Amino acid sequence: ERASLDRSIPILEWDNGWRLEKAWSSSLKQVVEPRIYYLFVPRVDQDELPNFDSHAQGFGYESLFSPNRLTGRDRIGDTNQASIGVSTSVISSDEEEEYLKAGVAQTVYFSPQASMAGESSDMSDRGISDLASIVRARVGDTSIVSVMQWDPIKDELAAARAELSQAFGHQVLSLMHRKEGEQRFTEFAWDYRISRHLAMTSRLAHRLGEHPGESLQALMTYQGCGWSILMDGRREWRGPSGRYDHSMNVLLVLDSLSEPVAVMCR
Repeated sequence: ERASLDRSIPILEWDNGWRLEKAWSSSLKQVVEPRIYYLFVPRVDQDELPNFDSHAQGFGYESLFSPNRLTGRDRIGDTNQASIGVSTSVISSDEEEEYLKAGVAQTVYFSPQASMAGESSDMSDRGISDLASIVRARVGDTSIVSVMQWDPIKDELAAARAELSQAFGHQVLSLMHRKEGEQRFTEFAWDYRISRHLAMTSRLAHRLGEHPGESLQALMTYQGCGWSILMDGRREWRGPSGRYDHSMNVLLVLDSLSEPVAVMCR
């Protein structure tokens, strides 16, 4: 016997932003954008619906202005909140290039959100979110990204990530450091696009904190006319004893089932 399930949830959004511009030269200008974003989604029981891809979104500047605090379409998270933020950007006069962007934002919750499996944030219970900031800069082939999450209740840095990338033709070298609670992660990555269809990536990572260790990953992807293949090899060392785990994965995908072959072969 087949069961028919449906869901109807109204979403109320009010997005109010201002845009202030100042020309620095004939080819460069600065834009300042204050923003207030109000979102109301009523609480509706969705437990009878299957859930394959919905979980809590990662916290960050952009997610504070998202109409759904959960990923995917299987669940729509209830909320009653207002996000307030301001950002500034240095861009080209034709707005085709962005050289610098910096922003900071915070959310005020007017009622607690209903929790779901996998959601660890209790920010709605205390009434305010952590403070989210982002700094993104690019000069030539060099780019820098820095994001931070500040806990105003504990008055401490909850999480942060800084990444430096340098492009050399078809190659990109990047160095990333990340903090999540008491954990620290440092990663060095090398990405090389051999051709339009073939790409290789290798990553060497070091982890400090409750579960220290190192890991090495090598990844190769090929996307052809109607199919793609992914080969992934990993080796991870854990703890001072040097114990390691090794894994190898191969994934074959028939892309022609979702896209016309002629589109992917152009």
